[in-house]
Amino acid sequence: RQSGDAVASLATGDGLVFELAWFPTTAWPAELARVAVLPEDHSKRASQVPPVVDLPFELADAAVEAGSHGRSDLLQVLISRHEGDVLDGEGRPLPQAEVPGVLDALARESRGRLRALVADVSRSTTTVVGVRSWVLLADGWRTLHSHHGGEPARVEIRSITAAELAVDLAPVLAEVTS
Repeated sequence: RQSGDAVASLATGDGLVFELAWFPTTAWPAELARVAVLPEDHSKRASQVPPVVDLPFELADAAVEAGSHGRSDLLQVLISRHEGDVLDGEGRPLPQAEVPGVLDALARESRGRLRALVADVSRSTTTVVGVRSWVLLADGWRTLHSHHGGEPARVEIRSITAAELAVDLAPVLAEVTS
C-alpha cells in the first residue's frame, strides 16, 4: 500500500509466515530486489530455456504439467499441435528440434516463483489491478508476460535480474495511479 511517500508491503514465502514492511517509496526497487535475492542453496547454472521465448500459454501450461508428472511422452503430441508457434526473442520460430528441450527445462528447472499482486485499496471496494509473476529457473529469475493480440493467449518468458523486478512491475503499478 502506498500513502504519500511511504509504502507498506505484505510478503510471504510459504503462505503461513508473513512479513509486513513499511518503507519510503524511494526504497521500493531495493526492497523488491531484496525479496527476490536468490536463496543461498540455489547454485546457478546454464538454462536450456533461451533468454527470451514466446509461446502459446496452452502449450506452456500443458507441457509443464506433463513434465512435472513424468509424462514426457505427451510432449511431442503437444508440440505437434503448435508447430512454429514457439518464438525466440526476435519473433522467429525456434527450430522444432529445440522445442522439446525448452519445454522440458521449463518444468525441470523451476525452483520457485514470485508473484506480486497489485490492488487499488483507496476506495471502499478493493480492485485488483494486476498480477506480475516471475519463475526461478536454473540461471535465475524469468518474468512471465501474458499477451493476446487477437490470437490465443501467449506468454513471453524473459530473463530478468532481481534488481530489474521493480521496473518490470512498474506498468502494473501505474494502473493504480491512472
